[in-house]
Order: sequence, then C-alpha cells, then structure tokens
Amino acid sequence: MNLYLVKPDLTYYEQYNEMMAEWCAEGMSVSPWFLGEPFAGIDDFADFVRMLDNCEKGILDKKFAPSSSYFAVNEERDMRNRCFG
Repeated sequence: MNLYLVKPDLTYYEQYNEMMAEWCAEGMSVSPWFLGEPFAGIDDFADFVRMLDNCEKGILDKKFAPSSSYFAVNEERDMRNRCFG
C-alpha cells in the first residue's frame, strides 16, 4: 500500500464519492455530520473544497480555529488513486 496525503481538490470528486458511498453502505458513522453522504454533484463538492480552503486561510466564523484538511490516497496499480479518508 502506498499512502500519501493530498490537499482536497476537484480531481478527487469521484474517488471521494466512491469512498463515502462505501462508508454509507456499511452503515459507518461519519464525523462531522455534514459528511454523512456522497455529494449530489460536482458543484456541491466544489463548495466543500472551497470551504476547506477557507478554513485553512482562517476565513471562517470567529468561534472556530483555522484548520487544514487532507485526503489520504492509496496509489496502487489496481486501485487508481483511491481516496481513503
């Protein structure tokens, strides 16, 4: 397994939704709550990526602290850059 971290980006839309669909099918509890289902479309995913970018830059409600988010990706020949979290 060859795992690495990447910044959230639109190129991971399909992999992210596949991961979330698997988690939902298995009945896994996902936190935070707004990540409970795959995104309906790429526009919703783009909003999500933009929100994560804004959180890192400190563009958020003052009651929250800036934070960085990454996706864990497994790069193997038979897994085509699969997103794991």
